Amino acid sequence: MVVELTPTTIGKELSGILQQTISANENNRVNLCFEHTTVIARVLEVHPAVLVFPRGSWKKALGGLTSG
Repeated sequence: MVVELTPTTIGKELSGILQQTISANENNRVNLCFEHTTVIARVLEVHPAVLVFPRGSWKKALGGLTSG
């Protein structure tokens, strides 16, 4: 089954999180709480870190504390 992943489908239909909350996060107006992040990660079948640190931004967040 293929489902188009929009804020509406992820929110209302798949996770139970308000579409407005997901949209506000996408537009950098709010940060998702840990619970919402884990629910959305489960829906998308990814690790929550993928949502918290998109496109490898964890490297910048750690400020060079890694060796690679």
